[in-house]
Amino acid sequence: MGCYIIFAQSITNARAYLLADLCARLGIAYYSDWANADHTRQCCAVGPVTKGDKDLVVKCLGHDTYVVLEAIKVENQ
Repeated sequence: MGCYIIFAQSITNARAYLLADLCARLGIAYYSDWANADHTRQCCAVGPVTKGDKDLVVKCLGHDTYVVLEAIKVENQ
């Protein structure tokens, strides 16, 4: 079982809302902040997630650019 964190640097507010809703339904930690001064795009971080949840988050992001980091060692659990 892998452990992943997903970052999206600049997604639309609509996509960020869908991602936040998915994370709330799955019980996954989600963070976002404005990516521009016009407040039309957001940067987001999701995780930690399992491989199955990672696949759902990536599918939700659609064609937006994102980075997936995989933990090689999990401590304090």
